[in-house]
Amino acid sequence: MSKAKFKKKIFIIISLFIALMAIVFGINRYNEIQSYNELINAGNKYMDSGKYDEAIALYKQCLNYKQDSNIKDSINFAESLKQNKIKNSNNKKDVNSNTNNKSYSKYTSNINENNSKEQISYIFYKNERYGFSIEYPNVLKTKLESPTNGDGISMETYDSSAKFTVYGSNNVSKDTPTSIYNDLLKEHPNASYKKKVDNEVVFSWVHGDKIIYKDIVVGEGSKNTFTIEYPKDKKDYYNSVVSHLYSSFKTPHIAQSY
Repeated sequence: MSKAKFKKKIFIIISLFIALMAIVFGINRYNEIQSYNELINAGNKYMDSGKYDEAIALYKQCLNYKQDSNIKDSINFAESLKQNKIKNSNNKKDVNSNTNNKSYSKYTSNINENNSKEQISYIFYKNERYGFSIEYPNVLKTKLESPTNGDGISMETYDSSAKFTVYGSNNVSKDTPTSIYNDLLKEHPNASYKKKVDNEVVFSWVHGDKIIYKDIVVGEGSKNTFTIEYPKDKKDYYNSVVSHLYSSFKTPHIAQSY
């Protein structure tokens, strides 16, 4: 065999080997991505069913594939929801049984801000027009100008560092959870937390030195939304607040318009 033919044969063998390795690598990479996405989806399902320990375990497995800051935020959020669930179960034992018949009620829990222990109360608010309800923290002291048609309320802290809004609106544009999710994804492609489950869409993103968290529940007749904005350097403090807002947000009448 001539040297030219031998070199050509070696070249073909090496090329085939490289091509085969590329295919194997591509298949492995595809399988890794599939496993990563499956872990995220399974973790999100556990989150929605309140099984936070299981969600945290799956999110941590995701980090073996990729050190994603969004996953780390999801773990922190799940931890906050878990702790808040424990606090709520203890606190609600002390709540008067007539609370549900009132527009406002309070119960307390402990959170930590600037490394000092502080008592915080949650105030029950129910919107008479749209029928949704939520428990917001008493650190929101100042009422901002709210709609005159009874859509909701807007509040902020004394120093205006944090703001909170909750309101209802008729779904005149026939939005769906998918359309709202896609619109928010276009506006905030780098959102640190995002999910869509059933009729609920949750997004969180950073704007300047603030973190913004938005929760929208979509129905055929109306939409109920709450948004909270707070400083990034108080993230640990407000994680507990956000998880309480999320778990206390009840939207029983979104099938109707008003």
